[in-house]
Amino acid sequence: MAHLQLHVCSVKRSAAEHNASRLRDLGVPIVPLRASHAGVGAAGGDADSYKGLPTSTLLAVGARVMLKVNLWTVHGLTNGAMGTVVAIVYADDTHPGRAELPQAVVVNFDQYTGPGLRAGTREVAVPVSEFRHDKKAGCTRTQIPLVLGFATTIHKAQGCSIGIGETVTHMTVDLGPTEFAPGLTYVAVSRAKALTNIAFKPAPDKSRFQPSKAPKMLAARLAHDELQRQRAVTTGETYGAIGSEPYGCEFDV
Repeated sequence: MAHLQLHVCSVKRSAAEHNASRLRDLGVPIVPLRASHAGVGAAGGDADSYKGLPTSTLLAVGARVMLKVNLWTVHGLTNGAMGTVVAIVYADDTHPGRAELPQAVVVNFDQYTGPGLRAGTREVAVPVSEFRHDKKAGCTRTQIPLVLGFATTIHKAQGCSIGIGETVTHMTVDLGPTEFAPGLTYVAVSRAKALTNIAFKPAPDKSRFQPSKAPKMLAARLAHDELQRQRAVTTGETYGAIGSEPYGCEFDV
């Protein structure tokens, strides 16, 4: 199996540009996924207002993608799960070139442990889902809950572990021109298990690896990260049994 690589960027725009470039490089037909909306002003909401799902996105067979909802947590289908698109399924009376969404996108997830669509595979059909606006009552967005995953931001990569023994074994990092958030470089670099698993593109200035000039802010950040880790452990111990049924009531919509 070929090594899987993740490109990690400091800002969303850089990640989006890398995703678009890698999608074109696949050399296969690219399918637009245009969300439908209900409610006054629903279409104007940004992706963050709808669990990270954009109004429109592009996919293709062979594209790396990230799941944006919890489908079946005990078998690895959690928010942030990574995989590769196997097929994009449309109903007989619809067409990829029109506005209709596909019925589902079949994804081979890296760490899925449940039954696959085909014997011996980790393939799962990800269905269309409806998401409520986080602030506007009555506004919804219907979309396939997937985003491109060739690249992501440092912020969204928190919790990833990259290296030998992991599904994603290598990473390239674009730290950006400035340390605009305390601990930014630390979070990015610490995703890799070893220096042999990480490359920088472009190479950062050596000052990025000097002691922080804002030790109090960094200490607060580390304390917050530890608190979140403890909360995650407590939540897992308390609610670990949730999600034992496939596609069961885990959509936080």
